Amino acid sequence: MVKYQMEVQNDNGNSQHKIIVDGTLLKHPNVYTVLHSIPGETDGDLQTAVVNLHKNIDVRIESKAIGGDSRRYLIGDAALESVVGSDLYNMDVTNVQKHKEKLPIVNTLGIIAVMAVKKHFQQIGSLTDAETIEVQVDMITALPASIHTVKTEKEFSEKFLNGVHEVKVYVKNLTINVQIRFESVQTLREGVPAMFAIIEDGKGNYRNDDLFKRFKEEYKLEKVDGSYLLEKRILHCDIGDGSTELIFTQGYSADPLKSSGEKFGLGQAIEKASVNMSEEEGMEITRQQYSKFLKGEGKQRLVKAAKEHLNAAKSEVVERLYDVITKKAKVLKYEFDVLVVYGGASILLEDSLYPKFKDFCDKNEMELLWAPPEFATEMNVQGMQIYQEIIKEQADEEIAASEDSEK
Repeated sequence: MVKYQMEVQNDNGNSQHKIIVDGTLLKHPNVYTVLHSIPGETDGDLQTAVVNLHKNIDVRIESKAIGGDSRRYLIGDAALESVVGSDLYNMDVTNVQKHKEKLPIVNTLGIIAVMAVKKHFQQIGSLTDAETIEVQVDMITALPASIHTVKTEKEFSEKFLNGVHEVKVYVKNLTINVQIRFESVQTLREGVPAMFAIIEDGKGNYRNDDLFKRFKEEYKLEKVDGSYLLEKRILHCDIGDGSTELIFTQGYSADPLKSSGEKFGLGQAIEKASVNMSEEEGMEITRQQYSKFLKGEGKQRLVKAAKEHLNAAKSEVVERLYDVITKKAKVLKYEFDVLVVYGGASILLEDSLYPKFKDFCDKNEMELLWAPPEFATEMNVQGMQIYQEIIKEQADEEIAASEDSEK
């Protein structure tokens, strides 16, 4: 049996799944559908099928973490575009219980399994029907601050750590068996990993890119890199679909007593808008499909309609978020230096929220750093990658020190 070792940084967002597997960042709609009939074989040769495997995830999963049942799933884009699956499953944005849901387990196992098959094909140059691959995984993941406790962290981590997960990956007319065993799983509080991505670039240097472009212009600063924020007291506002994380950090340290989470985000407004648009258009539009329209993907008429429906629904979210920030600032006695805003929902809320947040910060002698769209959704997963590298370096240093002491 062939064995592979993989490092995974896993940000299971309510709308989009951001995951880095051995340094490769993948993003796909965080949905799945259950297959009750066998789909037809994809066109093209095997190499093309393998290259595109992460966009066509078709797997059968058997795992104690999801009740031990053996079911066949289409995951991500494959699920969203499928006409042969059952209902589309996504995470509940009205009652965030990520540590109890099947979806984060199913979709994480599915993507790791297909990436293992891709890695095997790259190394061997071929695939053999019914062959078995074993994968050992070290993973960093996260839960929303609103539900992150010692208990939920342990519960979520143990779902992955508890035994071997059996995954069959279907590639054209081949079935590849992938056995996934998690060697280590660390579940952080969402928002915490982002502080690593704000300060460092992942290559051992302070971050120095367009993340700070508008910030420099707003505050007339000639030079800003990650070191500027190293000693600052920062309130992170990570706005997602299902939750909003408010994390207080200074340097590389997060203060859990000053951090909190709210069980709401833009997802509730998107769901309301998608229902209204579905009724108007006479067709079912899921939250993930609606999000694609908002990104400009699809017929221009539908893209325009989606933006109009969201504008009508998001005013309540804007007011609520502004209220949350102002109340949090009062609780903290206004004792923070920079408000940093990111997360997928920050992109769609920027036109409405940025002026309000900027005015609030100006009045209270704070600075506002709003992540540009190209960085907003990846702050947590990139931070996890940097965090994991730091852990590895510390472990290597401890081993080296121990070996020196024994000489």
